[in-house]
Amino acid sequence: MEVGRIGLILLRFAFAIWLGGGLAVVLATRSIFAAAESRRQGGFFSGAVLESFGRLRWAALALTLLASLFQRGPPILWAAAATVLTLVHVAVDRRIRAFRDELGGSTEGLAADDPRRKRWGALHAASVLLLLAQIACAGAGLLAA
Repeated sequence: MEVGRIGLILLRFAFAIWLGGGLAVVLATRSIFAAAESRRQGGFFSGAVLESFGRLRWAALALTLLASLFQRGPPILWAAAATVLTLVHVAVDRRIRAFRDELGGSTEGLAADDPRRKRWGALHAASVLLLLAQIACAGAGLLAA
């Protein structure tokens, strides 16, 4: 098997993790919040799903690093973009967890005009956009691979 082909195989696995895992997280969290008894409970369960996916994303990063030894061109560029987005997402998620802990675990008790609730909303929106961007990069990468 030629070296470039090994790189493509590794990248396809990484893209599959980002794309499939990301879509699963989006669908799962929507379902969790629809079924949860409270937003706090929904957040708790969704956080567990996101934490599990976070471990898979580290696998995607490792596969991308390995693939970069063998592969050049558009597929590796899409993987590099997904990698950067993932690393930024990890930082945002850490900030979200720390902020949630500062708030006592939930924003439910905060008034709609409370600046802390607005800050939470901005952090959450950034997290969702970063996840969607990773999914988009993975999809583009699969098409390019």
